[in-house]
Amino acid sequence: MRSFNLEAQQIITNKANNKQDFTFCLKNKNKRFIVGTKNIYKGVNPSLKFSLISDISNVLKNCNFDSIGGWQDKNTGIYYLDANTHFDVLEEAILAGKENKEVAIYDIKENKVINL
Repeated sequence: MRSFNLEAQQIITNKANNKQDFTFCLKNKNKRFIVGTKNIYKGVNPSLKFSLISDISNVLKNCNFDSIGGWQDKNTGIYYLDANTHFDVLEEAILAGKENKEVAIYDIKENKVINL
């Protein structure tokens, strides 16, 4: 388990530092909607956050999330890195997104962003 976490935290950190849009699955679930439920980073340059790899490691140890994902808002230039929970029901996903003050959720099946 330890080697998986080291590999996963480095992969996630590298993608975040490069401001890539990605989802790194932590659990083998096939749910349709991805909702950010814990923010790890929000800003314009993740590589300047020296505790980023440690923050990612803490989320991986927690094991309460389905994935970790990052995306950049093209309108503002803000990069978001979140620990996510996945949902099957759109209404539940929207509600969770609004409760967590998310800008958007992601539909895996349609491969599209749903703005809230």
